[in-house]
Amino acid sequence: MIKEDDVTLHLIDEPEQKRSIGELQAEADEAQMADPAYRKELGYWVGTGALGSSWFMARIGQAVVSHFDLGDREGRKNLKLIERAPVIALLATHADTPTARVKTGQVFERLAFLASAEDIGVHPMSQILERPEMRTELAARAGTGEAIPQHLIRLGYVEEERTHTPRWPLGSVLLTDH
Repeated sequence: MIKEDDVTLHLIDEPEQKRSIGELQAEADEAQMADPAYRKELGYWVGTGALGSSWFMARIGQAVVSHFDLGDREGRKNLKLIERAPVIALLATHADTPTARVKTGQVFERLAFLASAEDIGVHPMSQILERPEMRTELAARAGTGEAIPQHLIRLGYVEEERTHTPRWPLGSVLLTDH
């Protein structure tokens, strides 16, 4: 446990504890995907190509995500990701205020930069935190005591990329004086 700016970093590497948190993550995935409004919003973003897909694949993804409850599939996938992660990091605070959330974000930024410098992958997982009843359960499973979970992150070493996601053409993102 490390504390900075009233934000405590809990590092979890015990397999049973990771499995327990992974099971809660699976429940959160299932609950979110069961909500048609959530699927519609997610479908919108998938359809914009925000995940790097071609226009055609983005539109197929949008249709699938918007109209089918894929919660059990996502839940199983994320349970495995959490179980296999060398470490789960949880940032928690003693207050749930806008200031505490901003400080949490600042600590997360520093953690992410440090991890990147050490070639450690960072994967935020917010589904549990978006459901108040699960957030409380996460605190119990992670052993944070009275501290309130603010940010859940998988940490691990990244496999070398075999393919890259599509990039915008350089000319479309450069500012010119024309």
